[in-house]
Amino acid sequence: MLLVEGDGDAVHAFAQEIRRFHPFAPFIGGPGAAGLRWAGEDSPASGLYGQNHDPQLFPQPYAFDPRRFRLHEPGRDELVPQGGGDAATNHRCPGEDVTLTVLETLVPRLAALRYDVPAQDLRIPLSPPHAAAASS
Repeated sequence: MLLVEGDGDAVHAFAQEIRRFHPFAPFIGGPGAAGLRWAGEDSPASGLYGQNHDPQLFPQPYAFDPRRFRLHEPGRDELVPQGGGDAATNHRCPGEDVTLTVLETLVPRLAALRYDVPAQDLRIPLSPPHAAAASS
C-alpha cells in the first residue's frame, strides 16, 4: 500500500491498523480473569490487545492489513486501542482523536523519507567477549 499525503482513505486505514495491531496501552486494566456470559452472550477474557486481535472482529488478526479499514470503519466498541466506551463518560482516552490525527499526519511523511543504509558487518560473534581478551 503506497501512502501519499493526498490519499486520505489509505492513510486513515493505515493509521487505524497501526492502532489495532499495536495498541498504545495494551496493559490497561480491565481484562477479566475468566470468560463472562452476559445477556446470553459469551465474552472471553481479553483486554485491549485481545479485543483488537479477536478473529471474529478482525479476520486474520495477526496479519497487518490496513485494507480492513478501507472497507469498514470500526464501531466505537469494536476497535479499542485506547480504551472502550465513550470518552466523555467511560474508559476511552479523550485524546484518541488527537492520536489518530498525529498518525495520519506523520505516516505519509515517514513513508516519503529517502534514506540510504550503509553497508554493515552484521556478523554476530558466538564466542564470549572475554575469550578474545584472554587469548591475546
